[in-house]
Amino acid sequence: MFSGQGANMYSHFATDMWGETMPPQRHDYAPWIDEVQQMVSVNQLNKKLGSPYCPYGSDTNNKTQCKPYFIHQAGAYQGDSPYTDTPFYSPSLAKHCSANYCMFASWGTQAHVRGGTPFTSPVIYVNKYANCGNGVIEYTQMIHK
Repeated sequence: MFSGQGANMYSHFATDMWGETMPPQRHDYAPWIDEVQQMVSVNQLNKKLGSPYCPYGSDTNNKTQCKPYFIHQAGAYQGDSPYTDTPFYSPSLAKHCSANYCMFASWGTQAHVRGGTPFTSPVIYVNKYANCGNGVIEYTQMIHK
């Protein structure tokens, strides 16, 4: 099992059993962002119609005109060149491994930075991976605000 920069699982390979059960992925403008096992928090405060973050409501295609407020465990999208040409991963804050498990804490990142965003991230993600034997991995997640 391999962990990404934000402590998200991006690959699980059991050599002596069945091989690759979760292959690493890639998205051209978001490596390790949408194509991994990760937690995502969505803050609905930006959906209040008429607020500075959602002045227009919905358009004719029923797509929102509100500024997105998605906090990704893996990192930010790369759609704001040249500022995001280098991938920005959610920082890993702590790790602890003992016996058959490892725990990680990471700071979630506002995923949409294109055009600037007024939103910040108060979210800490905690992951625990335990090897239960025979190829079984127990995965425990927690979100702390």
